Amino acid sequence: MPLPPPARQPVQLAGEATLTPEGRLEVGGHPAAIVYFRAGYTPTDYPSEVEWAARVLVERCDAYKCPTVAYQLAGAKKIQQVCFFCVEGG
Repeated sequence: MPLPPPARQPVQLAGEATLTPEGRLEVGGHPAAIVYFRAGYTPTDYPSEVEWAARVLVERCDAYKCPTVAYQLAGAKKIQQVCFFCVEGG
């Protein structure tokens, strides 16, 4: 039976994750093929540069991201407001 993957907060990820020259994300010396975001949907999820650095590291790697940054942005209220404003012609 496989073990569940360890969860990491962005601050932990910033300290434990590296990006190989090939673009592979390694966390604690182990390759990561999938990154699942349970947070990161609002600006308050990124209170410091450390969280942003972790997000940039993840976005630069070749691991599958769920959801993608595009999907996260599409679900953001501010993006929805701007899109609605553009469609309504305001």
